[in-house]
Amino acid sequence: MDSDALMLLLLVIPFGLLWLLFAVHRKRLGFGNLSIRGALVLAFLAFELLLLAITELTSVGHHFTAGTVASLWLIVIVILLFAARTQIISLVQRARQRDSAPFGLLDRAKRLTGEDRFWVAVLIAIFGILVVTGFLYPPSNGDSMVYHLARVEHWIQNRTVAPFATHNLEQVEFSPLSEYNLAHLHLLSGTDRFDACMQLLAALVSIVGVSELARLLGGSRSTQIAASVICATIPSGILLATSTENDYFAAATGIGLLMILMAFSFGRRWGY
Repeated sequence: MDSDALMLLLLVIPFGLLWLLFAVHRKRLGFGNLSIRGALVLAFLAFELLLLAITELTSVGHHFTAGTVASLWLIVIVILLFAARTQIISLVQRARQRDSAPFGLLDRAKRLTGEDRFWVAVLIAIFGILVVTGFLYPPSNGDSMVYHLARVEHWIQNRTVAPFATHNLEQVEFSPLSEYNLAHLHLLSGTDRFDACMQLLAALVSIVGVSELARLLGGSRSTQIAASVICATIPSGILLATSTENDYFAAATGIGLLMILMAFSFGRRWGY
């Protein structure tokens, strides 16, 4: 693993820790009806809030630089590690147990029907192909070149996400959060070869999120898998999943907000 990829751990680790914290404390936070899949979607929304805060804060005074952004993400990691220290120790102890499968994944797979296993394999194959495509072929579609990536380079050059002079209003008028993710990827890795990661993550969150929504609506396991397959095989989604377009990103955000509306509840143990 080269240094460029290692720097991306500054983004991967906080996301993983947020997922762990939401999975463990979802009842306390008022999301007792959600599964671990739902916790993943909540972690995505929380991660985006952190990324938004870091981007906007460092832009004040033109401090949106690789060093400043990396330092703030390190601080976030330290705080999250402290908050999740008990859960991390528990996970390590479970992983060391030789008499059990990793986190019960094999047991859950055995409970699936043959048809369900087939569709899960289809999902894995589709996403695997998208991941390989995303890393082999960088985005080159028109919108990516005209304003998605162009605005990112302007922000990095100006060291701020403040509006800049341009003849293409799409670079300053469209909602910027998805491109904030790209800007962090560019700053931390020093390259644009990981641009597909943002859309691929959003696609994964969308696929997981629709299955969770199906579960909340009372759908069976087969129905939840079918919902994921339908989401993963949307033609425009497959075309855009490895680009810098923000369609899947918007979908993931919308699914997350809808899931919050459906699942949040002030229970007896809320806040405790």
